[in-house]
Amino acid sequence: MKISAAIKAEDGFKPFFKEGLETWRPWLTFFKVLGGEKLEDEERALFTECTGLIEPPPEPPRETYIIAGRRSGKSTAVALLSAFYAIWGGWKKHLSRGERARIFIVSPTKNQGQIIKGYLEAIFNLNASLRSLVRRSLQESIELVDGTMIEIKPASWRATRGFTVGLLAMEELSYWRFESESANVDKEIYTAIRPGMTTIKNSLVVGISTPFARQGLLWEKYDRHFGKPGPVLIWRAPSWKMNLNLSEDELKQEFFDMLGAAEFGAEYEANFREDIETYLPLEVISTAIIPAREYLDYEPGIVYQAFCDPAEGLRKGRDSMTFAVAHPTEDRPKKYILDVLMEFVPPFDPKEVIRQIVETCRQYQVTNVIQDRHAIGWIGADLKEHNIAVEVSDMNKSQIYEHFAVLMNKRQVELVDNPRLKTQMQGLMKFLKGGGTVSIDHLRSGHDDVVNSAAGAITTASRIEAPIRDEIQYGISYYPESLEDQLEREARIWLCDKPKTKAEAEGEKSKKKEDDFNEDEWDIEKLQNSDLAKQLRKELQNKNKSEGKIIKGW
Repeated sequence: MKISAAIKAEDGFKPFFKEGLETWRPWLTFFKVLGGEKLEDEERALFTECTGLIEPPPEPPRETYIIAGRRSGKSTAVALLSAFYAIWGGWKKHLSRGERARIFIVSPTKNQGQIIKGYLEAIFNLNASLRSLVRRSLQESIELVDGTMIEIKPASWRATRGFTVGLLAMEELSYWRFESESANVDKEIYTAIRPGMTTIKNSLVVGISTPFARQGLLWEKYDRHFGKPGPVLIWRAPSWKMNLNLSEDELKQEFFDMLGAAEFGAEYEANFREDIETYLPLEVISTAIIPAREYLDYEPGIVYQAFCDPAEGLRKGRDSMTFAVAHPTEDRPKKYILDVLMEFVPPFDPKEVIRQIVETCRQYQVTNVIQDRHAIGWIGADLKEHNIAVEVSDMNKSQIYEHFAVLMNKRQVELVDNPRLKTQMQGLMKFLKGGGTVSIDHLRSGHDDVVNSAAGAITTASRIEAPIRDEIQYGISYYPESLEDQLEREARIWLCDKPKTKAEAEGEKSKKKEDDFNEDEWDIEKLQNSDLAKQLRKELQNKNKSEGKIIKGW
């Protein structure tokens, strides 16, 4: 039996369509192509429009990828295909004794998989004949009396290896890598399952999704096979082409202005987005992560920097509150090390969170915390009670991520081994905005609270230069200025006699020379030509020669 006949049969799937099959004509055309059936003229026109091909494939394809807009009936189509192949796949002749065939329906989340499971249960309950085929229905599987298993699987290659598979249905394939800890989960699952399909001669791979960025398995299959004859069939159609209940004009009127041209084009017109790129390559991310490193202990003499992304912590499922500590090394070229990364998943007790942050700050001798610009700022007053100042970052999130990406691509960053950090880095995207500007952010359903604090701490550490000398009269290293500012400060100190306290080094004038020093009447030429200025300038330039830094004007 062909799937189109099963859908039209009263004792088959037809009762599933309460409003009739008229609006499902586009899907019936697609199913006829899968079965190698002859097409009518109107169906051939739709086939050419959706595939870029003139002639339908002479043999049923071994792989097919449906790229369709939202509300086009994709999940229902997966359920119909799964039920048909489970009943009429004819796989038993390809199985060894004791071997059973499986249908894997792989979704990015369990909730999405359960939607298809609901459709399947409805199909098998259409009549007594279909009900009699089911041995048992569990939460994530349906077992038929002949041993065939229909299983709902998460997007994880570990859960899919080593089985004999007749049908692999990959739902919302474009989004798998943004819901998983692996940036290549789509290819990993495909390569893990595909060998288990070779012994079943009429097995079928189905990838079905609304398109997204130009990356991943779905994009590669589309780019390589669309409009080209062969064993892989690509079918691309906007929402209103596959669901005749939808109107192009009504969808544009309701959603175009809200979503914008690029997002509407992907969500409803089935166009891959050209305005989105991956933030960082997986190779760069993996290189920066030090395996099994959870944190680094405090080391005397190192100046640590801290960054916090606050959150309210009241409701489950909302953003976490995160805190990170990092430091620069004295290597050439420098490296920037993430020492601590803390995440507080809501709901949480704010007092306990503050206690842990204060304890960490004291451990790493941090007295100043930089806070995300757009975060809830309730931590300032709480940390002030413990003599810890909180400042709002002078960089927005995109600027922090841009700075962080430069350091990552230069291989100057070491990160702790934190799965959430890796996942969120993989989930960040670069969005091209009007005027050529670029925004870096997560997708609507994603989070970036962990990577925000990590990138913020690394960026802060990279902007704090080490002092000119590790041992000055007062014996400590604490200067946070640029090299130019340090040179100016040393010159000021020289003019006023060197102070003996850190407070005086911060800018207070020595009382002994107070009357002799006028900040507005500097003899710049004298400073530039002084022996101390020359000595400091030479020291700074030698110290930073490998980085190509130049101290202008001195």
